[in-house]
Amino acid sequence: MSSKRRVKTFDLCIKSILFLFIIFCPVIKFLPKYSWALAFLGMATLTNNDFRRKIGFCTKQNLLLLLMLIMNVVLLGFGIPIVHLSNDYSYVPLLIAILLSIFRCILLAFIVYRTDKEKPLDCFIKIFLNACCIYVGFTILFIVFPSFKSFWLYSVLENVTEHDYYAYQFRYSFDGFAAFSSSSMFAYASLLAGYVIAKRQKYEFTDLLRLIICIIGCFFYGRIALVGIILGVGIIITNSNSSKKILQIAWRGIAIVILLVMIVNYLATINDSFLYWKNWAFAIVEQLFSGEGITDYSVIHMFEDMYYVPEDIKTILIGDGLYTSKSGGYYGNTDVGFMRILLYSGLFGLVLSYATLFYCVFLTRLKSDSKLTTKFLWCFVVLFVVLECKGESYHRMLTLLYPLLLMLTYEHRHAFYYADIRGGSRK
Repeated sequence: MSSKRRVKTFDLCIKSILFLFIIFCPVIKFLPKYSWALAFLGMATLTNNDFRRKIGFCTKQNLLLLLMLIMNVVLLGFGIPIVHLSNDYSYVPLLIAILLSIFRCILLAFIVYRTDKEKPLDCFIKIFLNACCIYVGFTILFIVFPSFKSFWLYSVLENVTEHDYYAYQFRYSFDGFAAFSSSSMFAYASLLAGYVIAKRQKYEFTDLLRLIICIIGCFFYGRIALVGIILGVGIIITNSNSSKKILQIAWRGIAIVILLVMIVNYLATINDSFLYWKNWAFAIVEQLFSGEGITDYSVIHMFEDMYYVPEDIKTILIGDGLYTSKSGGYYGNTDVGFMRILLYSGLFGLVLSYATLFYCVFLTRLKSDSKLTTKFLWCFVVLFVVLECKGESYHRMLTLLYPLLLMLTYEHRHAFYYADIRGGSRK
């Protein structure tokens, strides 16, 4: 490997680690509020006039999106509890966290801006998926070296959530317990990895490897992420006109999957922990092909106990102003995303929250003429709907889509800039 290539590889590794910290934001004992510092650093990058112009930060469309986010904080976070006199402001930290995440997204965009000004979208996706792969790497290290897991969770991280459920012992990674937000992340990452392969006429093996690692992450962190895998594979199949490309992807992918299944089956025979995890992780997959339907407890519990119609019409319209219960759980004892918002702020809150996300989808579509990107956005919407039927995902999905909007805006403006130069006018 040449020295120039080594430097480039090292630079990519450093930026992937930076993405890891910015995206997952673990709570570190000796740096408890560093995620706030990252958000303010993202704000500071906007003092760069060229960067601010290229990502379109001051456009009316982007400012309207930010205004909608602020309206979420004011009307939902503070307005709803005041109207109901509920004194429950537990929704405010989540809404403020979304605003801070938006500025961390801008910091991600700035890192790409300083890395690759020709293909910012491709650069962003590569670094983002690398960060996801490192995240999975931490889980594998925890499995292989339990002492490292104990050190990381209890000496490095602060207030790690612990679960005694036997199947969740492998559901830990860089930021502690990998909850629903992590499964949402890897469902999205699998879709994005599929988009990358579909986009390339001649894909690289590393693209397929990233997809496989993201799929492994899906099985570690939450079975709902299976939807992201299906959409990611689907977008590859439906967007390829080359049977040679499909066959090449298929045999390589199948070979890797067979190898991984053999490893898991072997480990399950010698280690009870792997056996418990295997039974949990692949239960729904086995049930889908059994012909008996899905009998998994968590799925049945969700549909039977967490979906219901509120009896009071007032609750349906403006909610009850309660986001958490006195016992510390979610009000209404439901994990379903749209049910939480409905019970808290009614249809008013649902419309305001979802309008913010779908406006971001609309803006992203405006910045690209690519049919593949349109297909990706439709898959994104499908993924969001499925995830929201399981847990509260709209805030995570918004902060995952926003960097793509910035990168597409950058590419869009970059293309017009050079078109103007070739046409003899520089604007």
